[in-house]
Amino acid sequence: MGSPTMGYTSCESCRGRGKNDDETPCPSCEGTGLVVVRPKTERRRFPRYRTDLPITVRNRLEHDLEGHCKVISEGGLGVTLP
Repeated sequence: MGSPTMGYTSCESCRGRGKNDDETPCPSCEGTGLVVVRPKTERRRFPRYRTDLPITVRNRLEHDLEGHCKVISEGGLGVTLP
């Protein structure tokens, strides 16, 4: 599987015109009116790693919930609970 392709979208600074209100080239898009949209995988703050680990979530009001941790990262966990 290759790397995800990048796409383009209209520049928000110049609203896709490529120029500022004073007709100078927009510095955000360098006068093209377009900016690069990075693939979702490159926009994550922390890398995610797939796992399949058992997990117990403790709740003071009810009984413990047993589930599986499917994704782990520095920013948190992805857990499936019944």
